[in-house]
Amino acid sequence: MLKLDSRRYYGSSETFVFQIFEEGGGEEEGKGKGPAGDRPSRAPELRSFHSQGCNAQYINCRADSIVIGGGGGVSLYIDDRVMHGATSACPTFGSPPLTEWAPSGAEAGATPTTKTMGFDIRRLEVIVMA
Repeated sequence: MLKLDSRRYYGSSETFVFQIFEEGGGEEEGKGKGPAGDRPSRAPELRSFHSQGCNAQYINCRADSIVIGGGGGVSLYIDDRVMHGATSACPTFGSPPLTEWAPSGAEAGATPTTKTMGFDIRRLEVIVMA
């Protein structure tokens, strides 16, 4: 449950963030990959990032934003109008910016980026697990 106007972070080490990569989705769409029929489509890939135990900055909800993660970078920031957001590498979950997808082979040796990636929200799905 979201606690509006919380001045403190809340949540538990069971909190996590995730990425889903769908071939041909997002900004990659239409960037010289050729017709979809040229190659077999891949199933969507899922990566989840769980608490690293370095802090307890899981969720913070205020009237002007929802923030997930902290400790030097937020995993997910959503503005009060739910129209814009941002993501960056986040120590809480050991996650990269959630809008960047590194090829599987690059994960182990990947250098985390320190940049913040902004985005516009076109559709929002809320999943509640209780």
